[in-house]
Amino acid sequence: MNKRVFRIFFTLCLIAYLALLVKVIIFKYPDAMTDDILRTWSLDNVSRQLSVANIIPFRTILNGLSDNGLPVEIPTIIYNIVAFMPLGFLVPSLSERARKLGVVLLAGVIVSFALEVIQLVTTLGAADIDDVILNVTGAVIGYGSFRLALAIYGRLFKPEMQPS
Repeated sequence: MNKRVFRIFFTLCLIAYLALLVKVIIFKYPDAMTDDILRTWSLDNVSRQLSVANIIPFRTILNGLSDNGLPVEIPTIIYNIVAFMPLGFLVPSLSERARKLGVVLLAGVIVSFALEVIQLVTTLGAADIDDVILNVTGAVIGYGSFRLALAIYGRLFKPEMQPS
């Protein structure tokens, strides 16, 4: 297959993945609840959300990992990492220039931060800097799996050395 077909395929996968992320992160509540939240939206609600937003790095993560952490926090930590692993795999699949760790880090920060801001402004979720940290960690793990897949692919399909 040629590179153009692969690029189109991975671009469509990235678009579908981002749409799924928005659904799972922003529109996670039942429709009636989402409608109610948006119908009663106000700057006061945003201000309340801002007052409870976690802006201290590692606070939620450390609480989740401590003995006092709620049992629900560990799966949330894992979810935040796993949810962004596809981003780390799909971004470098788009082009040779996107195959740098810095590009994946930037994509992870931008997408995650944008979702956190949308949650804050719409009051459809809680903003937490630790989510950004965990999401970017997931993107980096996804990038590592992309590099591993690329190396395996290269070994499996590397042309045999021709005798001279």
